[in-house]
Amino acid sequence: MFTFHNDLLHKRIRSCVAYGALLGIIDYALFLADFAVSGRMLGEQALSGITVVNPLITFLTFINIIIPSGTLAAIAYAEGRGDTDDANRLFGQGLIICIVLGVAFSAIVYILGSSYYWHMHISGEVSDYASQYCLGIVFAPLFMF
Repeated sequence: MFTFHNDLLHKRIRSCVAYGALLGIIDYALFLADFAVSGRMLGEQALSGITVVNPLITFLTFINIIIPSGTLAAIAYAEGRGDTDDANRLFGQGLIICIVLGVAFSAIVYILGSSYYWHMHISGEVSDYASQYCLGIVFAPLFMF
């Protein structure tokens, strides 16, 4: 059986995994709250519309967890080496990546939203609720990253 030893590398791995797990738990709790409110207050069609958009939001959340935690780990590693120039470069690079990805994902959600529903064979009231929900979160990737 594999066991972790208490050294620096394993602490880094545990801290990165803990950060990602915490964000995942918070994200899941928000999804459940969203589903509960829409299901009880707005009805079955609204719940179906939110469920259609859920895979897209889950993918964006995955990217939101991977990019910042990897960038932070690389910056911490550079700082630990005493290479502040590299850490500053990594910070700037991470900031640029986050801005570009946020703008790109917002544009993709806004432009390709209707074709996404068409490929999912969604129409009628469910499509209306899904597009309203999607338009409500179209700018979320700008602030997620």
